[in-house]
Amino acid sequence: MSSYPHSIPSPFSAHFPISTLRTRRKILVIVNPFSGQKKALKMWKDETEPIFIVAQLDYEVVLTERIGHATEIARNVCLNDYDGIAIVSGDGLVLEVIEGFLMRADRVRALKMPIAHIPGGTSNGLAAAVCFQCNEPFAPRGIFCLEAALMVARPRYLPLRICHVQTERDGDKAMFLSATWGLVADIDIGSERFRWAGMVRLHIEAFIRIARKRLHFYASEYRRVRNSVFF
Repeated sequence: MSSYPHSIPSPFSAHFPISTLRTRRKILVIVNPFSGQKKALKMWKDETEPIFIVAQLDYEVVLTERIGHATEIARNVCLNDYDGIAIVSGDGLVLEVIEGFLMRADRVRALKMPIAHIPGGTSNGLAAAVCFQCNEPFAPRGIFCLEAALMVARPRYLPLRICHVQTERDGDKAMFLSATWGLVADIDIGSERFRWAGMVRLHIEAFIRIARKRLHFYASEYRRVRNSVFF
């Protein structure tokens, strides 16, 4: 963005929105207060907000109230009002925002809106991947909200590949980072009942699922793409 005073030139800059003539950047902050054993809001206030204040960022904070709330916010937000979106939660809320953008009539423009992931959940794969890509030190099993907040203050832009998945039961879904099926998916979904346990919930559910030895059956099909460079 042209209004980012400390932005780093990037070969992908043509893909980013042209910001308005605001002298200070304004960030929409979406916080899931139930994320990270209900510690995400505290992480925002203690670890992230002070950095935003020192960096002289204008920001507006919205707390999500239910599943899918972030999707509604992203679908209806006025893009001209903000220079970026910071998400304080796990990977799930990031996906909700992306799905909200995909529902918009101006989704091509919406998907150019910079998104910052402040790791406030049990799974913070996107934030960890960004820190790793940018050679920023971080604790994979610890709290690295400070590092993520500093990258918002002095941003470097990276493209994110989004995939489109069609399912028979749930319809069209957006996807980033990875897609799983079978045992791994069962562990991820089933562990929601142990949210109080934090990261350990995945280990608990893994032991349960492995002990049950559930069989997974599937049928797959593919459509050959004509005139493709891969065939």
